[in-house]
Amino acid sequence: KKLKSLIEQKKPDIIIHPTLLAGIFVNDLVLIGKSLNIPVLLLMNSWDNCSNKASLATHPTKLGVWGPQSYNHAKTYLGMPDKHLSIVGPAQFDIYRNGQTKSEKSLYKKFQVPEGKNVFVFCGGSKGFKEIYQLQVLENAINNGDLPKIHILYRPHPWRGKLLDEPYFFDIKFKHITIDPTMKSFYEGLKFKPYPGLYVTNYQDSKDLLDLVSGVFSPLSTMLVESILNGKPCLVLFPDIKEDKVKHDQTNLLKELVYFKEFIDTKLILTTNSSDELIKKTKKLIEFSNNNNVKKKLMQHSRKFVNFQDPDYKINILKLCNTMLEN
Repeated sequence: KKLKSLIEQKKPDIIIHPTLLAGIFVNDLVLIGKSLNIPVLLLMNSWDNCSNKASLATHPTKLGVWGPQSYNHAKTYLGMPDKHLSIVGPAQFDIYRNGQTKSEKSLYKKFQVPEGKNVFVFCGGSKGFKEIYQLQVLENAINNGDLPKIHILYRPHPWRGKLLDEPYFFDIKFKHITIDPTMKSFYEGLKFKPYPGLYVTNYQDSKDLLDLVSGVFSPLSTMLVESILNGKPCLVLFPDIKEDKVKHDQTNLLKELVYFKEFIDTKLILTTNSSDELIKKTKKLIEFSNNNNVKKKLMQHSRKFVNFQDPDYKINILKLCNTMLEN
């Protein structure tokens, strides 16, 4: 009632709601918009929303989706007709439209990596994945000569909780692995308590990082989509129950999530189910990173999930709003 009263008071021409397609407002705003004859535009937040988190009770005037995958998922799992759907791309990835704008020298300096090193980023998980053990496996393999002398940047997930029974990164004397300096203070704070709320990273840092690195290690995360958007090969990390000391087997469950299943359903996307096969797959990742044909095919694969519309996100949203108001 308070929300409806506020909207009646402000008399907006249109309601725009960025959303996970879950929560209180996503339904209330659509229903209020219909009752007051105000068009409602919902903008999906992440690639799993239309299949994994959707709790829509009714259709908005328009749902802005990322690309062909989410468009089809909205039709299949939300029962949405085409007239309620528009492909607008993801706002947060609009920064990736343009190619590399900074020099390699400045990128090496920003991420505090010796110039000329072949760099890969190791992205942490958000839920119960103690990546420190896999970092140790990679470090040992580089030291033993089982892997080339690559450099690995560890980037903790900004939504993970505080450190529990896993080793502290800075207590381990890594030679070939350093922490992403843009996430260092965040990680240091996790030793004592979780970050209060959601830690919001700067997407310019993500873009600079992906411009620098040759490939990406990551568990299930949008960083995988960002990786292939930029033509960078990725190795999907699934928890190893024994080595990573997770409490339950997530691998089989994750592989059945429809949006993720469609992502890894190609030989271009490397996966590893255990620390034992991590080194073998890392060698393949390095091989892929030197193959321009693989990079090209990865970028083509990315268009199933993200479809950038010309000229850019803000102009397209403005045009969509104007069309909705005209109708």
